[in-house]
Amino acid sequence: LPPKQSLWCALLKNEIKMSGWPIVILLALASLTFSANAQESCLRCGFPTGNKLHAHAHCAQTGPRKYFRDQHDCAKFYQCNRGTAYEFLCAEGYGFNEEQNACENIAKVRCPTVSSDPSNTHQLEYDFVRASGAGQRNRTSSHEESSHHSSSHQLEHDFVRASGAGQRNRTSSHEGITSHQLEHEFVRASGAGQRNRTSGHEESSHHSSSHQLEHDFVRASGAGQRNRTSSHEGSYTHQLEHDFVRASGAGQRNRTSSHEGSTSHQLEYDFVRASGAGQRNRTASHEGSTSHQLEYDFVRASGAGQRNQTTCNICQQAKQVIRRHGNFPA
Repeated sequence: LPPKQSLWCALLKNEIKMSGWPIVILLALASLTFSANAQESCLRCGFPTGNKLHAHAHCAQTGPRKYFRDQHDCAKFYQCNRGTAYEFLCAEGYGFNEEQNACENIAKVRCPTVSSDPSNTHQLEYDFVRASGAGQRNRTSSHEESSHHSSSHQLEHDFVRASGAGQRNRTSSHEGITSHQLEHEFVRASGAGQRNRTSGHEESSHHSSSHQLEHDFVRASGAGQRNRTSSHEGSYTHQLEHDFVRASGAGQRNRTSSHEGSTSHQLEYDFVRASGAGQRNRTASHEGSTSHQLEYDFVRASGAGQRNQTTCNICQQAKQVIRRHGNFPA
């Protein structure tokens, strides 16, 4: 080529090279903008970078949404860009809010966790509330359903601990053939003491026995302890009642009553101890055709001494033995 044409070609080549620079500059600006947005979303949640995932279900979907929260982890979310997913994690104590597209306090973010199984369904709910005046509350409910539908378990634990409320625990369990109900209530407080109730019911196909146990323990500074136990069975009925009352000015009281089919026994023990009264003990026993009544009164005081009285309907020999000791009045 002539020198003029060669110079023209050289200028044309330089012009082509110069015309490519704007495209390169635009691509660089676009990449910087994308990386800035990605880093900004990461910095909101406390992490500067995200993991790149080439395949993700959310990014395969079409729509205007760009951010998706993980189904199982509220602190994890995904940013979709042209079918590529970027995984990010929120800082500790924060969860991703899909409405705001930002990480917020976990208390403000609803995090549903539901796992379904056609043969077995478990639902666990934990509520921990800790405060100075409220204590801690924990509820757990579990439901299991199988294809046979033979058993259903429900466990509910309520633990309430507070300075003025104490602790309460309830547990209920129901099964197909046998039904057990256990209720435990523990209440501890400075002025209330402890109360424990347990009721158990068992029902089988024979319906031969029914047991009910109830225990009440009440401890307080001015009330003492009270314990009641009642048991009922098919042909025999037993009722045991124990009352223990301990107080500074009242002493201790214990009553026990037992009833059976043809024989009835009643035992009553009263122990009363006080500074000016001493001790008193009464015992009454009743049976089918024979009635025995024994009464012992021991009264000890500084100015009263000791008194012992015994009455027996059919035991004359016992009277004579007691009279020999000089403790029974004529």
